[in-house]
Order: sequence, then C-alpha cells, then structure tokens
Amino acid sequence: MKASADAGLPQAQARQQALERALAQAIFEEARRMLPGPVSHERLDALRAHFAPMAQGYVLTYQEVLAAKPQDGPAGGTAVSIAPSPHATAASALELEVDVEANRPNLRLALARLGFFAGPPQPLGFVLRLGAGVTEKEARELASANLLLGIAPGKADASQQLAEVSLERLPQGYYKAVLRQGAKALVADAASLPALWLDIWGKYFVETQRHAGPGMQRLHVAGFTGVDAALELLQTMTAWDEAIQEAKLAVLEMDGATVGAQFTCRVINQQALDKRLGEALASRKLRLAGQAGLTAP
Repeated sequence: MKASADAGLPQAQARQQALERALAQAIFEEARRMLPGPVSHERLDALRAHFAPMAQGYVLTYQEVLAAKPQDGPAGGTAVSIAPSPHATAASALELEVDVEANRPNLRLALARLGFFAGPPQPLGFVLRLGAGVTEKEARELASANLLLGIAPGKADASQQLAEVSLERLPQGYYKAVLRQGAKALVADAASLPALWLDIWGKYFVETQRHAGPGMQRLHVAGFTGVDAALELLQTMTAWDEAIQEAKLAVLEMDGATVGAQFTCRVINQQALDKRLGEALASRKLRLAGQAGLTAP
C-alpha cells in the first residue's frame, strides 16, 4: 500500500506521516474487502475516517516495500533510502509503500460491531428517547455516527418493533444508554456520548446476531486425499470474509481411500460463497456432496 507525506516536512516527520497514512489505507482496504455487499460512498468515507486514528491497532506486521523517495523523481529510477534527519526538509512529498498483515479477526469483529454485517433494512430504524442531561443538540451531533453504523432515526411503529434507545447523563458525569427491542435490553455507559453511541450499537449488532445472508450452513465436501487437505481448505475458507464467517470443521469421514469433511459456516453472501467454493473445489478436484441450512445460530 502506497501513501505520501505532505510536501515540505522535515525528513523524519515526512516518513512517519507517510507510514501512518499507508497503514491506515491498508487497513481500510482490508476492511472493505471483508464487506458482504455494496456500501454507499458516504458510509465508506465514514469508515475510513473512523479507522484512520486507530489503524495501527489492527496491524500485525508490516514491511517496507519501497524506500521513501520523492514523488517527482526520475521515472523508472531505483528506490533510494534517505537517511532520516530531524533537520532535513523535502521539497516534494515522500512516498512510502508497505506490505501489511492485518489482524483479520479483530478487524472483522470491529466491522460487525459497526453494523456492516447486519442484514436489511438499511438504514436500520430506531427510536431515540432523551433523558435528563442530554440535549437535542447533542443528539443531532450523532448524525455522523449514525451514517457509520447504517442506522437512522424513525418513528415508533408497532408493525416494525424498532429498537428504542434511551440516553441520559448521570449525576456522576458519565452517560448511560439503554437499548430495548422486544424482550432484549442492553445497557452501556461511557464518558462521552459518541463513544457511548458506538458501544451500545456495537453490543446490539453482536449480541442480537444481526447478520446479512441466509445464515448458518453445513457444507459436505468429498474427495480429500487426507486430513491435512481438509484442514488446508478450512484455512482457505477463513479468508472468504465477504462470503462467510465462523468457518469450522465439524466432521471428518473416512470414505475408502479418500476423506470427506463437513464444514459449518455463517453465510452472509450466498453468491460470493458459491463462486469461492466452486473455484476452490475445482482447483483441488473435490466434490460438493451436500449443502444445507442449519437452524442453530
């Protein structure tokens, strides 16, 4: 992933800025690849802005691919390392390219908490109740968070059973939220209202198991040459973030000279799974012997 620093910065500062931007862009691109379906440009911009200050927390490792170099250097020239100096300045912006390994499980959980794996409707409606210490002005300032979360204020409607969120500021100085929907009730508190808003909805999206797609499925695959081959396919499946989640090996079966395996997974995009599975089985000369939905969450 490439990124540039602002022109005119001291060498060390420019290099650090370019690195931070490259890592942030790499994490954003990794997150975007995990999404199960199309997302509006506005919501993607909100996601980019949300991850930018915390991107390094999702980086496992990174390696510089190209040394820092002026953007307007000679075309096709060899990348040359520039020794960082706190007193040096760059007339033109420095560019840095890094190869990043992201913490995919943590990134996937963050996206789930932000509602990116929730199914329709989009945006998801809710009813807001303001309690003591929370003003209408503060509530309006949550609009950018609503865009990020894929939610929007609505009106109470018995036919829809919208989630209802109550906000209040306690005498101790912190904020409290209670989210209710049907028999479900979730509670959160935080020092700031924006942090509280992300936390209570994060709990909602994760704990109520709101997911896009048809849900849990069992895949029966036949023709493995051994157990290691089945485990290798499972490892491959864990990277199909745009198609499935929670891939697990449920059963191994000996079938004469070959091995069969049953995998369970949560399908969030059936078309993407069919494409991925078809390619994976064809390249390994395997056969899909069965595919069925599961009622278990």
